[in-house]
Amino acid sequence: MEKEEEMIRLLEDSISKSIVGEKAVGLIFSAGVDSTLIGVLACKFTSVSAYNVGIYGSVDSEYAKKVEKDLGFKVNFVEVDEEEIEKTLSTVLKAIGEPNPLKVAVGLPFYFASKAASKDGFSVMLCGQGPDELFGGYARYLTDFENKGFDGVAQSMRNDVTNLYESQLQYDEKVCKLNNMTLKFPFLNKDLVEYVSKIPIEEKIRVVAGKADYDCVDDVGELEVIRKFILREAAKSVGVPDPILNRPKKAAQYGSGTSKVIEKLARKRGYKKMALDEGRTDYVRYYIESTWNEIK
Repeated sequence: MEKEEEMIRLLEDSISKSIVGEKAVGLIFSAGVDSTLIGVLACKFTSVSAYNVGIYGSVDSEYAKKVEKDLGFKVNFVEVDEEEIEKTLSTVLKAIGEPNPLKVAVGLPFYFASKAASKDGFSVMLCGQGPDELFGGYARYLTDFENKGFDGVAQSMRNDVTNLYESQLQYDEKVCKLNNMTLKFPFLNKDLVEYVSKIPIEEKIRVVAGKADYDCVDDVGELEVIRKFILREAAKSVGVPDPILNRPKKAAQYGSGTSKVIEKLARKRGYKKMALDEGRTDYVRYYIESTWNEIK
């Protein structure tokens, strides 16, 4: 457990430095292992109010409700509907600055969470961005592993960490700034990133034999693996509840349901047919591009 303990120490140090002078902070809470671990550790330094965003019955909200009483911090549930999402699309698009459906779907939960937190008087929010790139959380890493082995995965992860701010974090910041919210990324503290980068990839994407302690096992060829294994072990050591530890990876746009609603809106507004008429199959992008053109 030496590595797990050092990871926790470095993460605690990062959190404490992120919230100096803050008597209370918000937390963008997807009920995944990353944001839950941040919340559990941040409670050692300040009062934490988490904000979980989702449509009615969303996966993220259901997991948050399942473990709410075991977390040690308050969870505020921000339920959004189709009408709210449609009205907010142009606002988030302007902040992002490009008609990218994925960035918009990810940005919406950040927008709604930071808006609710701002109304409650918060000016700083923590979030759990970074561990997917640092610990091998994405499903595409499994494809790299199957095709190129651990070396291929390690190279992809290094590239993703290097490009993370440009590819995603800057957009998360811009969306939250719409609500006068400063967003903090504790997992991306320089000392923590350097330490984690030296942990062998085999401890991040762990090949398991027989019955594993976790249910979130992926099949890769004839092998079974667990993504973000060492992070789950570290989270277990500080009391992150089992349903969160065992939860399979779910990206924010899917866990919250925002991606599903955007697809539904695109169909309702006739963009599936319009796209086909123009020889396109990417009707969701067509819908986002059209919305973007209206506000430019």
